Amino acid sequence: MNISEQTTLHDRKTDLIYDMDTAVSYGIRFLENVSERMDICVDKNGPSIIVKSDIYKSNYVKAKNRGAKIRFITEITKENIQYCKKLGEFVSELRHLDGVKGSVCVNNSEFLGMSTWNETKLLNPVIYSNEKEVIEQQRYIFEMFWKKAEPITQKLREIEEGIVPEFMESRNSPVDIQNKVIDLLKSAESEILVIMSTSKAFHRQTECFFIKRVRKHQTMDNY
Repeated sequence: MNISEQTTLHDRKTDLIYDMDTAVSYGIRFLENVSERMDICVDKNGPSIIVKSDIYKSNYVKAKNRGAKIRFITEITKENIQYCKKLGEFVSELRHLDGVKGSVCVNNSEFLGMSTWNETKLLNPVIYSNEKEVIEQQRYIFEMFWKKAEPITQKLREIEEGIVPEFMESRNSPVDIQNKVIDLLKSAESEILVIMSTSKAFHRQTECFFIKRVRKHQTMDNY
């Protein structure tokens, strides 16, 4: 049964919730209505709020026991790492994403979201909707976040072992790209592994001016 079949035109609604008690009741009902899936993206405060709340935690476990697939995205930090580990016990999959703000929560037929999480009061209104178009939009947003997020095991290892993640910044300017490549080549001490899309691309790069310039620079440094 799809969303449009579950919710008639008369029943469709989008609400703004301004008080904490009402927001909690909406959240509990949202969890109770989970049958097949639940996709949640919350900021770094979310895991502790969920794990500390017996009623939230028990409803997560019940949803999972009903066979629901629960995907969870949050920003894993040194401060919330223990809550994230606990949360990982009763969700299907948990991933890390830097800079998450607010929350996006989507189940089979409902959306629940807010711009700021707080344990004791609402800093901004909570948004609830069971309208098909809203749900489809929020699922699309969640899928984009899910593709960018990294597995929890990778982030836990970085935090617990003090590993600094390596990354290459994306640049659009050809001049910036060329200068970055030159810097990387100059910093190499023994060998460089380069992957080119084609053999022609490799020959073009080996014969280009800035590669020759780096070779000359390294040769002079050896004397």
